[in-house]
Amino acid sequence: HYKFFIDLYFDDITATYLIMSSVLTFMIAHFSRGYMHKDDGYKRYFNNMMLYFFGVQVIIFSGNFETLFIGWEILGLSSFLLIAYYRNRYLPVRNGFKVFSMYRIADVGILASMWLLHHLFHENVTFIQLSNQFFVQEHIHHHYLIGVLISAFIILAALVKSAQFPFSSWLPRAMEGPTPSSSIFYGSIAIHIGIYLLLRTFPFWSQMLEVRIAVICIGLISGFIASSIAKVQFSIKAQIGYSSIAQIGFMIVEVALGLEWLVLIHMTGNAFLRAYQL
Repeated sequence: HYKFFIDLYFDDITATYLIMSSVLTFMIAHFSRGYMHKDDGYKRYFNNMMLYFFGVQVIIFSGNFETLFIGWEILGLSSFLLIAYYRNRYLPVRNGFKVFSMYRIADVGILASMWLLHHLFHENVTFIQLSNQFFVQEHIHHHYLIGVLISAFIILAALVKSAQFPFSSWLPRAMEGPTPSSSIFYGSIAIHIGIYLLLRTFPFWSQMLEVRIAVICIGLISGFIASSIAKVQFSIKAQIGYSSIAQIGFMIVEVALGLEWLVLIHMTGNAFLRAYQL
């Protein structure tokens, strides 16, 4: 008796991510024309980049979890293909599989939260419905623990996708791909998808004080640890990656405090800075 449907949604969060991802993808694709021109698989690189860009657009325009999950999987696949772009070498392929396996943890978080949301609301709930505080509170009033569990799975998926503590180790491995793909994925756009998920679902878990406190603590721990690790990295790409993780940790704190516009400004500035540095 459940209906599974594609749902699209456009608001200020979508607009910010759309402008940021489109401008950065255009700039890096233009730069890659010269940077990658002597590499084998030149056409394959751009095909993977366009697949990645399509996955990002599906995520940011999604109006429910089912639609978001489609883009989530496309993004994961294109990430693996770009990390393992130099497929004749051992290290890029091994690290590609490492990141691919970590992404599966995020998939479990999304799927588990979708399943529990269906159990809680008895329908395919949209992000517009989740932004209705009365509608949400009406359902979780007698099922508070299920609400906390849903929030935990959502936060798990966001932490893995944005390489936050304790899942930060995959980010340096992801830098094995071509530098332009590193800048577009793990410097600027894909690394901020976890922030997008938290912003989208914030109305759902914002009324649970213990969840917000846990998110703030995780963000602060991630920021402190990543900042410390960045100072002792010998690779410039790894330094930039860990610096980006630290900034995202502070963004997570801002999300938990309800500072949506500050998060969007912070995220956009960090994305352009890291893409420029790489």
